[in-house]
Amino acid sequence: FNPMLLFRGDSIINGLIETETNPIARMGMKLVGPKLFREFPYEELYFLERAKRIRDRVGCQLVYIGGASTLDSLETLMSEGFDFVQMGRSLIKDPEFVNNAVQDQSYENGCIHCNRCAGMIEAPGGVRCPLNDEAHARRKLDGLGDGGCCGEGHKRVHHVIVLFRQFSAAAPWRDPGQRNVRVLGRP
Repeated sequence: FNPMLLFRGDSIINGLIETETNPIARMGMKLVGPKLFREFPYEELYFLERAKRIRDRVGCQLVYIGGASTLDSLETLMSEGFDFVQMGRSLIKDPEFVNNAVQDQSYENGCIHCNRCAGMIEAPGGVRCPLNDEAHARRKLDGLGDGGCCGEGHKRVHHVIVLFRQFSAAAPWRDPGQRNVRVLGRP
């Protein structure tokens, strides 16, 4: 049983304990949390086979959720017939993921799926990647200033919605050398 099945990778309990301010609740999480929140290895597109079974049975547009954090994964999902792709931790690690990936086809944003960001869901200031916080703090300690340590990733993310949409290869505006993924919107 895993109440947080979407959080593949490290257990979310470490992030929950890190952000809990109540010492009694923190102690309870340390005792009970490991039994509730297990670790499941992360792999790209971890729900793909299940999602394809659903796609084959319904006649509507679908949003794929579950381990899409590279451009290759987005391309795979589009070629498999999914209409949209939801991204979570990759955008928390790097809110500029889309711009960075468009500029560099081999871009990897560095999310290690530690799930520490999940513990910040109700944190003051919003969800952010603790790895970016640590890189930012190291950069400041080394006297290298505030900018550039992790792009814009050290900023906290309140809500990021990026929709990827499959487009027809026959579209007259599409450059054949471009990837078959486009950003539709962002608030």
